[in-house]
Amino acid sequence: MMLAPRKLVGRIVLPLLLVYLVGIHYYREFHSPDIVWDSAQMILTLKLSSVAINYSDGGLPKEKKTPTMLKNELQEIPALIPYFGFIFFFPTYLAGPAFEYKDYIYWMKDIRVAPFLVHLRNLFVIVVSAVGFFTSLQFPVEEIDSPEFYPESSWAVRCLRMCIPVVLFRFRFYLAWSLAEAASAAAGVGYVQAT
Repeated sequence: MMLAPRKLVGRIVLPLLLVYLVGIHYYREFHSPDIVWDSAQMILTLKLSSVAINYSDGGLPKEKKTPTMLKNELQEIPALIPYFGFIFFFPTYLAGPAFEYKDYIYWMKDIRVAPFLVHLRNLFVIVVSAVGFFTSLQFPVEEIDSPEFYPESSWAVRCLRMCIPVVLFRFRFYLAWSLAEAASAAAGVGYVQAT
């Protein structure tokens, strides 16, 4: 952010981060397909680009800003330790959710505890997601491509049988996201009573 004019920081950082993201996806797909390590990089890209864009927004005249820009704008470059704390915040580092830097600073300064019902709801969502995930293991998506995938069945029946593994496949993501949301609520961040 110190290497470019303030009004251009967001416009420079975002394309560079997107090129980096395409590069790591390419590398993972063709050179290290056995481990998925780029999901954390996607969250990192969201966080880095949002800070750069919010810093650029802070330099705009007030009449050009939307309410969201006013809420999230950064008037100065963030200090290094809080910035790294935001980037590498452990409950959301691997799977998200991404949030704004100003929200993170607010959550770090204001100590809140989510009500018990919020934790109970999060636990319920985790259990449902875990059941869906373990059920998805019984319906592998890879079988859809095989010639042995119900060749004697009609086209409509095969389409319906394809829907089951595809829908259940999503539960692995729901489980990761619900665990991250529950970890954030347990850490005292991410919970805003008004929402």
